[in-house]
Amino acid sequence: MCLTDVNPLCYTLYSPQKMRQRLIGRKGSEMRRSLVYVFVAAAVLLVSSVALAGDLFSLDMKYAGPEVAYPVEITIEVHKGKEPANLKGTSTGDFDGTTFTPSSSDAICEITDVTVDGGLLCVFFTANGYRDGEFEADSYFDLFIGEDNVATQMHTSCSKPIFMSPHPYETIPFAVGNFYVLGMDGTCGATAGDCPPNPYKLQWIYGKFSVPCDAPANLTVNLYKDTSDLKGYSIGYFDGTDLTGVFGGGEHGAARALIDNAEMVDDIMNVYFYGYGWKGNGEFDKNTRFELVVGGCGTFNFDLHTSCSQEIFIGEPGYDLVPEGHFEFVNGCGACIGYVPVEDSTWGTIKSLYR
Repeated sequence: MCLTDVNPLCYTLYSPQKMRQRLIGRKGSEMRRSLVYVFVAAAVLLVSSVALAGDLFSLDMKYAGPEVAYPVEITIEVHKGKEPANLKGTSTGDFDGTTFTPSSSDAICEITDVTVDGGLLCVFFTANGYRDGEFEADSYFDLFIGEDNVATQMHTSCSKPIFMSPHPYETIPFAVGNFYVLGMDGTCGATAGDCPPNPYKLQWIYGKFSVPCDAPANLTVNLYKDTSDLKGYSIGYFDGTDLTGVFGGGEHGAARALIDNAEMVDDIMNVYFYGYGWKGNGEFDKNTRFELVVGGCGTFNFDLHTSCSQEIFIGEPGYDLVPEGHFEFVNGCGACIGYVPVEDSTWGTIKSLYR
């Protein structure tokens, strides 16, 4: 119903042409009723527009990628749009491998720190809105590290959620490394632990592989639509104690998986990871293969129906891997897993805006 729900039909029921058709030939009370309908429809349009509106004023972001030769000049540019063609702000400085020395910045962006952590070069920066203090529909963040160039493009109108770390964002062109949103001043932020009160499909999972392996190894987590259509992956190196060199990637450069942690318990290796839906609405497809590749120890996987037409179990008994091992969903968001959102979840607001 148009008066209570944000209904796309409300935008077409009272077009100018239909208004005219309703008014022509009507007299007296019918004319007055038609005018009432028109004003009510206009009010619904106004309320609907306000309900869908969002504000994004600033983003605290991080890039994590491979180390380079030091010293190196680092520059971040913020552009309006989906391409680096409308420069709004820039910040630059030098990093010697230990200390970052800023040389310039402006009101739109500023590099706040540069570090080396877990074998990755990490660049931290703040970006501010460039139209009366707010971002426009799309923004392009262009990062130059010496001769190398990586970037990410984001929808910044707040018409859909912006997920914060550990959710990774794609690099353009495809490169080893990811961008992350660490914080924001805006109405559309969502954390990896957030879940809508009544989620429709499976949107994200936090999983745990347990496989027989007691040696340091390169790790790869793959997410496939069905059994062979790769949609997301993450790699890293686990030396038995520390996990390093982690990044996520996937189809068209979009990051849909991220290894979060690893541990060795006796002769069993446990690998924890995030997985994110790849469909346009951020949901998983009907069938998914979850796969872990452990260098020197083998490949382990299992297939699962992920359309939420059947229950997905959190915790034990878990799922058997092929050829051996165990998989457990530790957490997740979807209508089929019964996940209860955290008390301070921002999804209540997001659901009212976008669902």
